[in-house]
Amino acid sequence: MSGYSGLPARPVEASPTRSPERPPPPDDRGRAGYDAPPHRDYERGYDSERHYGGSRDYDDRWQDDYERKRRRSPSPSYPHQRQRRRSPSPGRYNQLPDPASLETVLTFKQFAEWFRVSHPQTAKDDDEDLRRIRADVESGALPKSVLVEKHGMAKRYERYKKEYYSRQLFALYLTHRDDAWFQERYGQSEEVAALRRRVNRQGRVPAVEQYIAELRDGKWDDANYDHSEDKLQPPEVRDAMDRALGDEPHDPLRMVVPPRPGQVFVKTVPPTTKRKDLEGVFAKHSGFQWLALSEPSMKRSFHRVGWAQYEDGVNVEDVVNTIDGSKVDNFTFHMGVNASAIVGRIRLTPAIANTLTRIETDAERARELALKLEDELMETDAPPSEPPADGEGAEGVEEQEKEDKARGLHERGSDAVADVVTRLLAQQGLDGDELDEEQRLRKAKITLDQYLSYLRNALNTCYYCVVPTAFPEELQRKCVQHLRAPEETTANDESGRDGEEDAKEGDGAVAESRETEDSTPREAPSKRYTYPSKSSEERWVENLDLKVRGIIDEDPDVVEYGGRDIEDEQRRLLAPYIKQEEVDKYRCKECGKLFRAPEFVMKHIMSKHNVTVKDKLDEMHVFNAFALDPQHLQPTSSTLAAVDDQLPSRPALSAFNPAVASQAMFNPAAASQPGFNMAMQQQMMMMMHMQMMMHGGSTGIAGPAAGPSPAKGRTRDFDASELPPAPPGGEDPRARKGPISYRDLDEPSGAGDGGLPY
Repeated sequence: MSGYSGLPARPVEASPTRSPERPPPPDDRGRAGYDAPPHRDYERGYDSERHYGGSRDYDDRWQDDYERKRRRSPSPSYPHQRQRRRSPSPGRYNQLPDPASLETVLTFKQFAEWFRVSHPQTAKDDDEDLRRIRADVESGALPKSVLVEKHGMAKRYERYKKEYYSRQLFALYLTHRDDAWFQERYGQSEEVAALRRRVNRQGRVPAVEQYIAELRDGKWDDANYDHSEDKLQPPEVRDAMDRALGDEPHDPLRMVVPPRPGQVFVKTVPPTTKRKDLEGVFAKHSGFQWLALSEPSMKRSFHRVGWAQYEDGVNVEDVVNTIDGSKVDNFTFHMGVNASAIVGRIRLTPAIANTLTRIETDAERARELALKLEDELMETDAPPSEPPADGEGAEGVEEQEKEDKARGLHERGSDAVADVVTRLLAQQGLDGDELDEEQRLRKAKITLDQYLSYLRNALNTCYYCVVPTAFPEELQRKCVQHLRAPEETTANDESGRDGEEDAKEGDGAVAESRETEDSTPREAPSKRYTYPSKSSEERWVENLDLKVRGIIDEDPDVVEYGGRDIEDEQRRLLAPYIKQEEVDKYRCKECGKLFRAPEFVMKHIMSKHNVTVKDKLDEMHVFNAFALDPQHLQPTSSTLAAVDDQLPSRPALSAFNPAVASQAMFNPAAASQPGFNMAMQQQMMMMMHMQMMMHGGSTGIAGPAAGPSPAKGRTRDFDASELPPAPPGGEDPRARKGPISYRDLDEPSGAGDGGLPY
């Protein structure tokens, strides 16, 4: 496993040179030639106790580090090792790998065992706090709802899962960051931002202008997003749809959207194809207006489909005959007249979305979302930017000016919606302050439904899915309609299942599971304690609020979404360029200039030598844009996590299966079977590697610090790096010498069960 050091941080209570009241400072630089004291947040997540819920304070970190350097020299470090903040404790502590160095997720029990070994005193304090809370709940001093929130080890595990999810997202980012669609969607350059603004205006500005006119004509006065039979397709439409779909069972929630006239359908768009290049193909025929593209499909190798719209009167059959078979980057595009309807299933919210409190909250959030999406559509009178005097970057400015020519709005549609809401409330006598609960509910629904209709039919956005798109075809591909389920709907109905799916989607590959037993394994089985958990509806609400806040908040907490704090990343990247020589003397290693505090050195480097970290920080901005996107690619259970900001060292052919690896490891005959393929070899090697790191000498494979094995068979000391990768096929050359017994399986407790040691 690349970059693995197997040395977690020393716990506070294990330090022999510091008092418990004052935590020890970092003493390992984790990077060759690194002699600058790190900031408390430089090595993000490497102080495992603080990162997974500790509360240490490093306000005196620089002075402490200088005093420590006078006592002893730091331990040597190597570039391939993962950066550490503390030295390891002796004994069993260094036999368990740091969770941050693993590409796969740990279970709660695995994480708890690691944390208890690495931070025994903190874990003990957590247990005492948890017992105290439980006692207060049982005595009535605290409400039972307190136990819904996680405490102690469960809370630390929740933080670990969020960190693991972030590393999974970063692995996806590293995989797709060079794809054209990824850069066009998340790139931070002015040219790419102008491209996004132009596309959004092409799709939304005409729709908003038409919607404002229809609002004033009263067309949308009856907007209502409560689910009822009359909201479904008319019987004749449903019958025609059933005949078109053949033998598929009838579904009352199925909805068909007819194709728009004058469209050409693009069957496949590779992830490497740039939007401008494809637009150039359609522009070869006169009358081309805009191009809509679906999101990349993981099931189709991240390929997309597209819809090219032409003006009224253009014969799209002639268009297809003209441009079908066109090539872009040696890929042949196949097109046809768009004559197929989009068939989708109406989605229903959980019943909680139909309560008064939730409707009032959603009404305000929907209004804020509409205002946010309108911001980039509004026409501005700002003068065009002037190209640089030296000519550098002139091409980029010219491209930006071309993109900025897209027509903008001169009137906000949300203002027109607000006028309609005021008129409707006055007509129904709901504009006063003295309203009963039923009247408040009607008032809130009128307000919410008007903004839901505006978002969907003008801004091409589904509020409940949090799907902002530029064109209606893109939205319909994701969600054809979203309605509120009645309050009496149970969890067994469609709304309950829909809410459960949305809640799981928000958690990514790390499923939201609740441990049903006490985090203290020392208790007898009869004392197992069951904790209450949040319902699927409550998790759905949390997921909805989280996604919406990621768009409407001016400065969202990107870490909450799996992103990176830019200031933390900046401090981490600048640390290697700072050298402390003595108290209040810190030198810039780029130019040698002295400063009184490290903060001044960081400002100096960003001002004078920012080229050293600018590219990395730019990458973090792109990654954060990806993490904040409410519809970004979601990692699956088989998505391996990045380690030290690097892609996983092994391909994700299949999830790691200890049983398969154990069988291949302890049954040599299995290797000769046809089913023993490359994936099995990789699992066997991973199993051996994990056992070496976590068991030490218990597997008979001696680790770097292990002594001779007491086994009767041959023993051998080696590091995992000595093992070459498995060959793509054929017999391993080392196997020709015959099998080597690393441990006598006949001796007591020698066989084992082949499972992981956690």
